[in-house]
Amino acid sequence: MVPSPSASGVPDERPTAVPAADRRTRDPLSGTVAAVHQIQETLFDTLELLRQSLSLRTCVVLVVDRERSALKIAEIATEAEEIDVGPFGAADGVAGAAMRAGSPLTMGNLRPDYRGLPYYRGPLHVRSFMAVPFRDGEEWRGVLVADRTDPDPFGDRARGILVRAAERVARTIQNERAFLQLERTKREQGQLLTASERLSGAIREDDVVEAALEAARGLAAIDFGAVVACDDRAQRFLVLRAEGERAEELGRLSFEDNQSLVAIAARTRHYLPYRGDFDDANQAVFERKGELRGMNSLLVLPLVVQEKAAGALVVAARRRGAFRDDVRPLLQVLANQLATSLLNARMVRRLAEMATTDGLTGLANRRVFDAELERHVKSAERYRKPLSLVMCDIDFFKRVNDTHGHKVGDEVLKGFAQVLLACKRDLDVVARYGGEEFAILCENTDTAGAKLLAERVRRELVQRPFAAEAGAFRVTCSLGVATFPVHAQNREDLVRLADEALYRAKHSGRNRTVAA
Repeated sequence: MVPSPSASGVPDERPTAVPAADRRTRDPLSGTVAAVHQIQETLFDTLELLRQSLSLRTCVVLVVDRERSALKIAEIATEAEEIDVGPFGAADGVAGAAMRAGSPLTMGNLRPDYRGLPYYRGPLHVRSFMAVPFRDGEEWRGVLVADRTDPDPFGDRARGILVRAAERVARTIQNERAFLQLERTKREQGQLLTASERLSGAIREDDVVEAALEAARGLAAIDFGAVVACDDRAQRFLVLRAEGERAEELGRLSFEDNQSLVAIAARTRHYLPYRGDFDDANQAVFERKGELRGMNSLLVLPLVVQEKAAGALVVAARRRGAFRDDVRPLLQVLANQLATSLLNARMVRRLAEMATTDGLTGLANRRVFDAELERHVKSAERYRKPLSLVMCDIDFFKRVNDTHGHKVGDEVLKGFAQVLLACKRDLDVVARYGGEEFAILCENTDTAGAKLLAERVRRELVQRPFAAEAGAFRVTCSLGVATFPVHAQNREDLVRLADEALYRAKHSGRNRTVAA
């Protein structure tokens, strides 16, 4: 991680000769500095998850300076050592080209003498890259650049992930700049800083929601608070969390897109009701009137990111006039930060899932399997219990793709994964090992037990039909079993012997199980 004063380019103005405790007392922006640091950590975590999940060598955010004459590294996640920290010319290389084009730029099969990636010193060790520019208002603010050693250009899936990531990077940098522009002397802004520190540092959705509701209680005297998420595809709303009166009844409430204040505020992207005055007998907050009986003040603030509503922050109070003009703008700032933090939390969760699961089947990926295999072998050796490995391969899978197409082939892979999940025990680990090959790790299971599981998988797959334009068809699988420590004394031999058993199963007629 390359140190930088801030992603926004604003220099760190903290005094260096004053102790931290005294500085917090004397400098009303000390909380802002902490929030900025947390945002930078969140940005780095996002880049690192991108690097791991997309097998990148480097993932870097480059931003333009105030004069728009130079680029600097705002954050970087890399496994390379030959990094040039800059600054670089704003018009040079892929960053300048991407901003001039105003669209993502990707190239493959790069030459070793390629000089378009300015953050590298010396010979180039990467073979492909993708650069995604992002805006701050009407101007291009910077570029998210991802590179890797694979010479092939980035595919559609990786492009979509990086484009969405660039949007979130832009919002993160915008949030950081907003922090540094807060007025130093307002008490309410100090409370917003505290709330924002928690929101910026939270990467779990539950933590984000909890921090937002706690901040809302600090900004206004509320008797009820809730965070609502909307799902455009399902046209439904879900109360993620509610606190205060009737919270148990309304928490996790799910309701359709309707004529409630929440739904209307989300559609219009404007707060409701007017001036925060609430008539509980004639206005429905979620799905019916009288849900918040006794509340005389209400504010429904849409959670908007890039002109799209992701939900709403709902606050209510018994006293009248609780959300007038002096309080509403502060709650609106909180809602804006909440919207961004919720999207960031969901992206972090998705990236974490991508780093550990196979995108097509939803099973554990090879990285997770290798780690689980090492852990299970050590446990089996320590407690002197058997550990069996079942390697599975779909028979004639290439023929399925050639005959019915890759889309049907993908359905076969997903169907086989469902069979494996249905047959495995709770303690078993199922992973997509690669291509059409899958693996089942069976803890405290001898060869006979593993063969029973393998045969159950084989029989279940034979009975499962798959649809194609030419008509329904069925597939079979071959399976190989090896057991530690009966057949192998280490994890490498366990995988090798299970693979060899699978090989013998395929070459002795397929659709069968063979043990080492």
